Amino acid sequence: MNHIRIVAIALACVLSAGSASAQSAADFPSRPVKIIVPFAAGGPTDVITRILAEMLTARWKGQSVVVEDRPGAGTIIATTVIAHAPADGYTIGMATNSFLINPAIGQKLPYDTIKDLVGISMVATQPMALVANPSFPANTIPEVVAYAKKSKEVLNYTSPGPRGAGHFAGELLKQRAGIDMTHIS
Repeated sequence: MNHIRIVAIALACVLSAGSASAQSAADFPSRPVKIIVPFAAGGPTDVITRILAEMLTARWKGQSVVVEDRPGAGTIIATTVIAHAPADGYTIGMATNSFLINPAIGQKLPYDTIKDLVGISMVATQPMALVANPSFPANTIPEVVAYAKKSKEVLNYTSPGPRGAGHFAGELLKQRAGIDMTHIS
């Protein structure tokens, strides 16, 4: 329920911010609007986008807002589609931290993040959690660090994918704690 409230608040901000431009472009949208999601269907970004699409469809008096999932290449596939779409407001995209991570790590991109894309609004925030099997002998971060330092085995951790927030959070923990862990994607 908390996520829905966050989406509703963010949507209210988006819609109120967009009301002035909606008055100047009274005929928008005159055809379906597409929101590109850089992940597979069913994940958190997809679910939030579908809620947003339903709300926008209602706001725009039934004009369809279609969600199109374009996963792959660490969000580069979807972001390329968004960057190369006409700048008419009919193709918009959901961006996550990969939007900033890809250019920051020197990833060769088929678009210029600064010149080809413009932010509209933050839609939601998503907390992260570190979890383990109940049989793992640590229950807190300090216990994980202590275990990793005394263990002869390298700890493995996973995330939804390379170059994402979970991957970088694990690398940050590894670096700051001075422990050895391997990211498994």
